[in-house]
Amino acid sequence: MGFFFKNKKKNKEEETVTPVVETTPEVPAKEGMILVREGIKLGLPTVSMEEAIVAAGELLRDLGYVDDDYIPAMIRRNEEASVYMGLGLAIPHGTEDAKRDVKRSGIIVMQYPDGVEFNGGTAQLVIGIAGVGDEHLEILGQITEAVTEEEILEELKKTTDVCLIHSRISFFRNVRKWKNCVNWIENKKKKMSGTSKFSRNLDVPDIFTVKNLS
Repeated sequence: MGFFFKNKKKNKEEETVTPVVETTPEVPAKEGMILVREGIKLGLPTVSMEEAIVAAGELLRDLGYVDDDYIPAMIRRNEEASVYMGLGLAIPHGTEDAKRDVKRSGIIVMQYPDGVEFNGGTAQLVIGIAGVGDEHLEILGQITEAVTEEEILEELKKTTDVCLIHSRISFFRNVRKWKNCVNWIENKKKKMSGTSKFSRNLDVPDIFTVKNLS
């Protein structure tokens, strides 16, 4: 909704109203980061399946991961095969031919505490992904590893702490040296040690190999 400024003429005979349109600036994700805090939305009201998929695509777009054309490709992908993964988790992503619409790999997390009805079940967590080339497979693997324990997944569905989800799911790409990656994860472990049940599960992801980090 825009604001309105009234411009009064000197003779006060008439007034003109000039609308000022509010815009939401695009917030590009930080270089090399798959998930940023701006890409995590918690406590969302229940919407339809298609609305949830579109919202995920729009957030991927607004963060600079994909172009507009990626969004309808996410809907088509769900029509081909449900993106509902079970245990209250849905992972919408684009079709194979939509890879050309991916600017760089990224994910977003949208939490619907009361759930969104997908084909196959109700999702409280909707994680939209976009991957350059075959990186979407690596991202899927990382997400799966992050939520392998049902207890962890249940807490992610209910938490009101963005940092909790970010620390559990986020990971870096384009890290130049393996040592930097290991140091980052070790620092995460130290910060979480003794304060979260997730700390014992924060292991070095399998996708961080010398090949993938080159």
